[in-house]
Amino acid sequence: MTRRRSASNRVPARHPDLHERLADVRTDGPLEQLVVIQVEGIFWNCPKHITPRYSEAELAQALQPVRERLRMLAEENRALREQLRARG
Repeated sequence: MTRRRSASNRVPARHPDLHERLADVRTDGPLEQLVVIQVEGIFWNCPKHITPRYSEAELAQALQPVRERLRMLAEENRALREQLRARG
């Protein structure tokens, strides 16, 4: 994905909301110009820049307890729903 960016200069007097948000209290002089940068898209998960840390088999093994717990909770949820239907 290509990154699309655009920037525009703003006069602080015409944009008091931006002036207030972006003014740096550490400067002694007046704020003369604001620059607003708009990023329209970034592809964060580019595989070119992600180093795989675990193999699929390692992940499957590590996630097995989580999957088992989810299975048990789903079964418990099903049983509780049946109990509620039987009462109602």
